[in-house]
Amino acid sequence: MVDIPTLNVVSKGNSLRCGEIIGESLADRIGHAERLLAEYEAFRRLQPWWMPYSVYVYLAQRRASGVLAPPVRHRLPEAYQRLDGMARGARCRRDALYLFHALEMASTQMSEQTEMPLAACTAVAIGQKRSASGHPMLHHNFDQIPLTRPTFAIRKRHETGRYASLEFGLAPLCGTIDGINEHGLAITYNYAWTTKPGPPGPSASMAISEALSCCRNVEEAIQLIIRGGCCGGSMLMLADAQGNIARLELAGSKHRIVRDGRRDTLFHSNAYRTWRMKRRQVSRRARYTDWAPQALQGKRVLDSPRKRDARLRKLLRKRDQLSPDDLSTLMRDHGPHGHGSEDTICMHGDYWQTLATVQLLLAERTLRSNNQCACEGEFVDFAL
Repeated sequence: MVDIPTLNVVSKGNSLRCGEIIGESLADRIGHAERLLAEYEAFRRLQPWWMPYSVYVYLAQRRASGVLAPPVRHRLPEAYQRLDGMARGARCRRDALYLFHALEMASTQMSEQTEMPLAACTAVAIGQKRSASGHPMLHHNFDQIPLTRPTFAIRKRHETGRYASLEFGLAPLCGTIDGINEHGLAITYNYAWTTKPGPPGPSASMAISEALSCCRNVEEAIQLIIRGGCCGGSMLMLADAQGNIARLELAGSKHRIVRDGRRDTLFHSNAYRTWRMKRRQVSRRARYTDWAPQALQGKRVLDSPRKRDARLRKLLRKRDQLSPDDLSTLMRDHGPHGHGSEDTICMHGDYWQTLATVQLLLAERTLRSNNQCACEGEFVDFAL
């Protein structure tokens, strides 16, 4: 069955009320996400063999809430209120929603006993000079485990006294994966696998929603995200209607900013690109161990990101000007041999697959979404 993107939520009011509306509208998807946790292999591998699942998930929820709620309340009070509202609206435990944010952050942390990779992803930013229309744009291939597809949601959010935004993300998250606001600021989110995720705090998805609510351009967004800090590893792609594009690499409190790239283009997958941040990610030789999901065990952690980055670099050299359709075609690439795999831009792996593609057109304040792999389906446009 084809999942055609729809606008699932329109929320207005203060942060708490917006959260309640989101929770009410997405209650079925949030409940489904809670049930799907029992099938999430990486999460189940950490369950003690002697502990019943119901006890394990309850304790995990309590721990996630106890660790994350205080720093989120202190540093991003609007996100704290929105998450509370979501729990009320969906009639679920607040602790359950904090667990999903904890999993988001744990999925970017690599250690000998924590390997919970959840998403891959590839993103491209095209600036004014490279854009056929003269307007910047972002494209994001959202690579996830197929289990998560029923939790995808598109929201239009306008909190009192803040900027309106269109957001694509996962139903249980009070933050967002991709989004664009009324001023033409757009942000996409890729996970990065770091060995130094920093102390507990707001997630990158929470920081993106905050930036979309408060910032008008790339510079304001970067400063807000750096100042507030977020836990885990992430690669954010940013662009604004004035033509600015930037990549923000984050690992805990450490960051690196890369502005307008060569030929007015930036791209990344899941590997840090700057030398300072490479020191905070897993070794190039690191392999997934027996703690990881079975389909990944023994594979090099950074092989897929490195191959996708190299392929993108080659493809982007071939064209001087790119329209949204040109960029969409480029992001459907299945490698030099035409066979999609976990190492190709349009991913068809045993563990990860490209489950959704998102384009953000800044001049039009439009989010285009396709809830299929990049090589199939068509975009549905949503405008602010």
